[in-house]
Amino acid sequence: MAHSYTPGLKVLKKTLFSKERILPLKGEVLVQQGDKLSPETIVASTSLPGNVQMLKVNNILNIEPRDVKACLVVKEGDRVQLQSGYNGYVHKITPRVTYIRHGLNESVAIIPTRQLVSAEIINYTKEIKLVPAVVNVGVSYLNNPRQVTSILVKVGKRAMVEARDAKGRHLVRQNRCPYLEENKPSCGCDKDIHVDVTQPVVRFDKFNDSSLDFSMWVYVRDYGAQFKTKSDMRLIMYEEFKKYDIRIPWPIRTVYQGDEKREEQEINQLDSKRNEVMDEYGLGDLGRGESGDE
Repeated sequence: MAHSYTPGLKVLKKTLFSKERILPLKGEVLVQQGDKLSPETIVASTSLPGNVQMLKVNNILNIEPRDVKACLVVKEGDRVQLQSGYNGYVHKITPRVTYIRHGLNESVAIIPTRQLVSAEIINYTKEIKLVPAVVNVGVSYLNNPRQVTSILVKVGKRAMVEARDAKGRHLVRQNRCPYLEENKPSCGCDKDIHVDVTQPVVRFDKFNDSSLDFSMWVYVRDYGAQFKTKSDMRLIMYEEFKKYDIRIPWPIRTVYQGDEKREEQEINQLDSKRNEVMDEYGLGDLGRGESGDE
């Protein structure tokens, strides 16, 4: 019987073959360095709990093996929240357990990996490019709510420009990066946006016991960016409220003895300036969201 081989191929008597294999769980090595092995020799073993079955996930999903990790619902680096309320980053996924590091401190939650598919887990990272950063505030009943709305729009627009990370990148997502107005390259805050984001969302939420309650929304690039953004918005809000005499009431019941008229006169002194803000910034999208009709 004839044999064929690739021209130039050399057949060696002895060939050193080296390969690293890692057990999925802690186990026992059954051979020693220098032992002579055969193809049937068991080098190491470990015990897996339960009725373990091997599945070729790439065949089931009809994808390449290298693409399996990208298709996981939860993967390392994702920000998730467990059913218990624990919130953190997926630090490491092993066949048996998954390690989740808390987002604000160094505690670690260890959960069975099967919970990633069997339990209800909120993933704040998966395919989410717009994460809301919401600030709630209550103002005095003596302030005009339309004027307050316009001033909050101004606050939000300032935050879209001024809220930045340590590298100078804008935290708030928007249609056009403010750096373009300065003839500088975009920082990326305007990339991959498929909705119209040109200004903050302002809502007049309710009439509370001692205040008119508003909420202001902007959208940031990821879950972690909302914390600094909300802090910056509150600082800007304090400056603008002080500038236009927008008052935040104390959580107490006030008994007026002829002072209400005086306080109203004080507020009305800046009425023209507040109206200028309304003329310049409008009411934002206060009128949107009234129905689902297209």
